[in-house]
Amino acid sequence: MHELQHAKKLKLQQLRTQRKPFRIVTELYQVSTHMKIPLPSPPYVSLDESTETPRKESVLIKSRTSCKRISAVVTLLTFTIIAVVIFYSVRSTLTFTKEHCCEDFQPFRSADVQMWTGTLVDLFSPDDVNPVSRRFIDFRNNELEISASTGTEKWGKKFFPHSNVNPVLTTSFSSARSTVSFLSKIPKNSPLRSYAELGALNFTLTMGTAFGRRMLRFNGLYDGHGGLWVPAGKKVPPSDCDNFWEYEQ
Repeated sequence: MHELQHAKKLKLQQLRTQRKPFRIVTELYQVSTHMKIPLPSPPYVSLDESTETPRKESVLIKSRTSCKRISAVVTLLTFTIIAVVIFYSVRSTLTFTKEHCCEDFQPFRSADVQMWTGTLVDLFSPDDVNPVSRRFIDFRNNELEISASTGTEKWGKKFFPHSNVNPVLTTSFSSARSTVSFLSKIPKNSPLRSYAELGALNFTLTMGTAFGRRMLRFNGLYDGHGGLWVPAGKKVPPSDCDNFWEYEQ
């Protein structure tokens, strides 16, 4: 009898350390009666057993969840960056007609001197299709001077500081519109000189954007009014949108 009580006591202490009340009652009964009672087997788990998930396993599950979230964020950012790069790469290769640019053009309300300066590409001049040809607007000698490098020739103060070829932008303070005359570019003995002196090469430029690109919009010959021009072989019609120069990024 004494041995049976001692066995019960040891079994009780052992089971208490395991924190399993259901098994405590069941196994004590088995010790007392020498009868075997079948214990629930998985997936039938007692409430007490289900709450006994080891701390390390819980931490491991949380760690795995955090890693999955971080991986998902990194993947999303990677795809976003790739999409942006592809978008700008494709956009830079797209070509637009002059008519498309005229329709999409959005003029700026204002522009300071620094906004006017930069390197530009002449998009639609029929006599300049060289892909390396560039226009330059520089603020020098307190004026906005235009120069060019077409691939076959260079002109303007940027390359020849003492040259008489010096088209200058005339603009009011903070205005996004300016006027320019390319009269100085025409030699005095040229058959085009008389037309240029009548204002054939006078233009109004407007700064703005077309398809998200910063550009200068030119109106037509004779400041948009149109008129006789020898290379065209006829009278050129009026136009408020005749060419674009695009700023390089």
